[in-house]
Amino acid sequence: MSGDPGFEQAAEVLSRIRRTTADLDAVLAELESAVEPEVAAWPAAARARYREAKREWAAALDRMPECLDRAAQAFREISSPDPKRGG
Repeated sequence: MSGDPGFEQAAEVLSRIRRTTADLDAVLAELESAVEPEVAAWPAAARARYREAKREWAAALDRMPECLDRAAQAFREISSPDPKRGG
């Protein structure tokens, strides 16, 4: 990124979010391994709610890398010199 400390700070934030996303994935895997053996004993409605929530959080985690890649690309575009902008 450019020498602009604002963009360097943004890059660091994105890096932290990537690490946090990986940490979340690990925590959710750990929780899942603790909960899954008990799910079969839950009432059907609770199992269904759990499975739906699990699909939602898994989908959200799966989208994070792509979202972060788009954000990083946007920062690169903003911070690069652009003759059209006089930069």
